[in-house]
Amino acid sequence: MTIQDPIECTQGHVNGCAWTAIGIIPFGKVGKIGKLAAIGLTDEAATTAANTGAGVVESSVARTLAAAEQRSVASLQRQVAAHTEKLGAYRASPDAFDNLGYLERAPSPEIRQRIIDGRINHLETEIRGFQDQIDKLLGGS
Repeated sequence: MTIQDPIECTQGHVNGCAWTAIGIIPFGKVGKIGKLAAIGLTDEAATTAANTGAGVVESSVARTLAAAEQRSVASLQRQVAAHTEKLGAYRASPDAFDNLGYLERAPSPEIRQRIIDGRINHLETEIRGFQDQIDKLLGGS
């Protein structure tokens, strides 16, 4: 997954969504393909799901959810994409996001790195939290 994939996904590009999902969703979730057969997924959609990873898997499972749950999943997926983009940008250039001057004024390189690592950890934790909520809505683990 590249930083461009979540951006393309938010613009409606299927490939961007598929690569974003592959990069974010744990590999074990692809096992939901078997579950999809039980809810009547067409052969073509099942093949697409197998070829692209999880993008079609989630959208197919979402068809069995109530409208409010579908909106929740979509909202959480947008949050995952936005935070993934933010994380990639921060990793590429932490100083560009040092609006309050914490990195600039760090008393040592070690403390500066701890500040950077803390921000990265925070974003990764938020992404995992959003993904956990998606998994619960989709009936996963």
